[in-house]
Order: sequence, then C-alpha cells, then structure tokens
Amino acid sequence: MMLLSFFDSGLDEMAAGARASTAPRLAATLAVALVALAFLPWPACAAWFVAATAVDLTSWAITREQALGRPVSLGARLQYVACLVVVMIMWVLLGVLLWATGSAAGALCGAVIWMAIMGFAQAYAYQSRAGYVLAGVIPAAAMLVTPVAIPNRAIAHIAPVWLLMLAGVAFGVSSARQIMAARRRYEQATQDLRESEQSYRLLADNVTDVISLASADHQRLYVSPSIERVLRFSPGELMATPSYTYLHPDDAARVNASIDATTVESGPKTIDYRVFTKDGEVIWAETTFSRLNDGSGRLLAVSRDGLGPQAAGSRAEGRAGPLRGRRRHQDRLPGQHDA
Repeated sequence: MMLLSFFDSGLDEMAAGARASTAPRLAATLAVALVALAFLPWPACAAWFVAATAVDLTSWAITREQALGRPVSLGARLQYVACLVVVMIMWVLLGVLLWATGSAAGALCGAVIWMAIMGFAQAYAYQSRAGYVLAGVIPAAAMLVTPVAIPNRAIAHIAPVWLLMLAGVAFGVSSARQIMAARRRYEQATQDLRESEQSYRLLADNVTDVISLASADHQRLYVSPSIERVLRFSPGELMATPSYTYLHPDDAARVNASIDATTVESGPKTIDYRVFTKDGEVIWAETTFSRLNDGSGRLLAVSRDGLGPQAAGSRAEGRAGPLRGRRRHQDRLPGQHDA
C-alpha cells in the first residue's frame, strides 16, 4: 500500500507534462552536448547525447496513455519512473564530468546543470512525491557530494562555494515544500468541490420538481430526471432540443418577457404557463426563474406541475379561454413550435 501511495496518479500528470515538452528538451540536450565539447572529448559528448536522447524517446513512447488522460497500471508508472531515474543519472553524470575537468568554467557548467535539473523538478514533478524525490534529490545530492569528493583545482576555496550550493538546495527544498502543500490544498479543494457537486446532483436528481439550468443564450445545460414524470421526455431527449420548444405558443411572449426581465438584481420571478407533453397533451406548469449570481448569466428554473384541474382551469379562463386542467392538443404536435 505504501508503494501504491508513493507512486500515485500524480506521476501520470508528471509523465504527461514531460511528454508534451519532449521536443524542446531534446533540443536542449543537443545544445548542452555541443557546449560540453569545449570541455570533454567528442566521443564522450556524443555517447552522452545518444544515450540521453534514447532514454527521452523511450519515455515519450511509453507515456502515451498518460498523455491521453487514460488510467494506467502500477507497472506502467514504474516504467516511467525507470526512465526518469536513468535520464536524471545521465544529466547528473554530465555535471560531474564537467566539474571534474578541473576548470572553473567546467565547474560552473556542471553546477548549472544540477540546478537546471532541480528546476525541472519544480516545473514538472510538483504533482508527485515520487517525482520530487527522483528529480530533485538526485541532482541535489550530486551538487553537494561532488565538490567534496572530486576537488576542482581551479577553485582554491571550496567551502564558500559549497555553502552557496547548500543554500541553493535549501531554497529548493523550501520551495518544494510550499508547492507540495499548495498541491495538497488544491487536491482537497477539488475533492470537496466534487463531493459538493455530487450532493447537489443527488438532490436535484431526486426531487419531484423539475430543475433545469440554461446558459445566458438559452442553451440547455441540465434538466433533472423528474422531467420524464411531467412531460414524458427523458432528460436526454429534452437536452437535444432548443429551450422552450414545448412551450405553448400563446404563452411564449409572456414567458420570454418574464425571463428577459429576470436579473440578479430583480430576484426570482414566478410565472405559470402551458407546455406540451411528449404525446401532445397540454398541461399547466409553474416555474420560478432566477439568475445565478456568478457573472455567467445562467438561468436556473424550478418548475412544478400538478396544479389540479380546478386551479389550472381558473388560470386558463383568466389567460387563454376555456382550457381546463389537462387536455389533448390536436392541432399542434411537440417539436412544431417556434417558442
């Protein structure tokens, strides 16, 4: 279990990000190999370039599933980890070789390479503890151990240099801790949001009233399953049609005017009107419209039917003649209205 938690899905995000930057990383590999020619024999530089490129291309090939956002097995993650370890060792080794040349410029280039690898960890490994350990600890250890194990004759006083390197590692560790803490807060917030959405969806999917959400330009975004009980349309069928398709044409102007007048400032507006069911029956519905106060202009509608024949009849007499309760509408069929 500890192994699974260490090599978690964060490695998949890291793999996907690293894969996306393969081309510029290969270009950087070539550029560094050319710079290394100033300090190292060309066969060594060529061998390093070929080996580092081969590992990078292997990593690119085996991380396709992660790049597509598909779930992968622990074995696939370990394959990526193996490539990551090898390529880290390749870069660390080049830094060691440059430091060991005995020149101040070579030592500086080696230190820059170690710092650059740590920067890679900051940019791509923040999603995973394993990524931070592998991409951060390996170059940090090399930067602190190499100057002591392999003295550079061009640097007479190594202690100040080593202390500055230690400070750089300390800053890197501090930054890593902050980034990992921010990552944990982000994951917790995402989890809380997901649970909140699930709770609201569970509530919306099980209430008897019909809950719907439309965009500012009247595109359907959500319809609760209770719509099937009221209009006999499934949510999927209704989502495939424009908003207000089944609104009675005699009520269309009044309903649309009420919707247009509904703003965050005006507050919710309740209106009753007639709609067509899937089989052409006309029923009364009462809907409360309100604008979401999030700047999106989205319209939330909570509707109920079942006003009863007496109530529906009285409303019909007041607005549209002798329509009482529910009746079959014979001269128009669902899907033939402009509203």
